[in-house]
Amino acid sequence: MLVIENLTFSQRLDNINVYAESGQFVHLLGPNGAGKSSLLQIVSGLGIPDTGRVIFDNGDIAQLTMIELARFRCFQEQQQSHIFAITVRESLSFFAHNMVMPAMLENALEIEPFMTRSLLTLSGGESRRVQIARALMQIWPTIEQGQALILLDEPSQGLDFRHQHLLLSCLVELTKLGNIVLMSHHDLNISTQYADRVWLMRSGMLEHFGEVKDVMTPAILSDIFDCQVREFSNSEGNSILQTYLR
Repeated sequence: MLVIENLTFSQRLDNINVYAESGQFVHLLGPNGAGKSSLLQIVSGLGIPDTGRVIFDNGDIAQLTMIELARFRCFQEQQQSHIFAITVRESLSFFAHNMVMPAMLENALEIEPFMTRSLLTLSGGESRRVQIARALMQIWPTIEQGQALILLDEPSQGLDFRHQHLLLSCLVELTKLGNIVLMSHHDLNISTQYADRVWLMRSGMLEHFGEVKDVMTPAILSDIFDCQVREFSNSEGNSILQTYLR
């Protein structure tokens, strides 16, 4: 279980109290500047909160060393860049100790066609897929055991529609093993399709959290995002959320 208690941080997070259980896919939503990246940074152990704590499997994240964290927690940050002209294969080998790409990841990310290319030649979407693979492969043995904490900050940014769905389907499978996945993004309909629970943030505060049906209502979303959100049903009876300026 992941438990966040009374968390405040540098005027960016204000008294966050929330939890996630084993096997849950949690989507972190909110407008720009809501504090999503700051929360992920603190949960990852890369930032120290002013007050409060983050507990994972009965251990205080802030009390663990980087080596200890790296065994069970991965964090794909929103802003990452490649500065070395090494190949994709060399990069993944370095972070994953020469581990062969798991078939599940290759099927989701389809990296094999550009394994021999330099990181500096990749498109934005290709680069993002490599960053995700690098993060997940770092703790893959723990993921296979269903004991991992997977933190992803806007992983679908820059991905085409096909690779968005391939990635999200893969993450669902990882939660079925027992892992906790906490992911930020900006596509409301992605959450209605894939999330188990949703955390809605605004101005550093966690305003709503719970199951999709309880949190992802037009009234709540319109308030949080300061725009009009309407719900429609398509020809197959699936709910579709559309946004408009007020």
